[in-house]
Amino acid sequence: MHYFNHSDFNEDLKKDFTDANKQMKAYTTILHESMAGGVYQMDIDAKKNLFTKHLNNIKLKLILAFDAFELSQMSIELSKSLAPYNEDLSKLNYIKVIDVLFSPVLPILVEYHKALSYCLKPSDTNNEDSLNAFEVLEQILSNTAKILSDRKIIPTKEKEIQKAVYDILIHVFPDTIREQPVPQVSKTYKADFGIKSLKCLIEFKFITSLEEAKSAIGGIYEDIGGYNGSEFWDTFYAVFYMTEPFYTQSQIEAELKDSTINAKWKPIVIQGNGKRERKNKER
Repeated sequence: MHYFNHSDFNEDLKKDFTDANKQMKAYTTILHESMAGGVYQMDIDAKKNLFTKHLNNIKLKLILAFDAFELSQMSIELSKSLAPYNEDLSKLNYIKVIDVLFSPVLPILVEYHKALSYCLKPSDTNNEDSLNAFEVLEQILSNTAKILSDRKIIPTKEKEIQKAVYDILIHVFPDTIREQPVPQVSKTYKADFGIKSLKCLIEFKFITSLEEAKSAIGGIYEDIGGYNGSEFWDTFYAVFYMTEPFYTQSQIEAELKDSTINAKWKPIVIQGNGKRERKNKER
């Protein structure tokens, strides 16, 4: 194996991922601004070129590292994964329903960096390169009410909310799994969604009364207590879809701070239309 400086490589690569995220944000921002007019094409091209430069730097460094570790097959697989974007690494995909532009190339580079991390010291890697993917995920979850509204769905049960959001997630994160089992010693817990590339689980709660809100919070505590300590999943989201403002985001976050749960999880409070479907009682 050729000489390879782990520390210098990772410092450079972490900087490239950070810069790539910044340049992607700058590029998407100017594209949004251009829709209103008053933006020169040369300014758009400049942002695009900077973003492309950082993506290409990451690609080349990953290939260099794979070659240094004599992992030539990984270099081949990386090239195959990026082949659809060879003509334009800076290509952006658009999610119309929530007005979000995102790079399909960055998550690919992140995944190969994670694969490479098995050859490096644990301290040589961090989660900076995953930042943008989580931001996109949180925007999608935070726009649950709009997703339903655009589809003219007034939910009567949790499954309707889950399906509408899943139909968006699966296009952005193709490794999204519904009803992801999380086996533990005493029982097997089952999350509504699991996204393997982000190692995160997502729970939805459909709430139409204060009593349901209290019960949902308690249920989330139990679920996350069950997920906590998982060897694979390390990030958890709880989406509280409320038909009225029974609790605010800050109130639920305060509950979290006062709890003994030490898992990395984030509540997202949504208010939207909906009415619980009631079963007719036989007379």
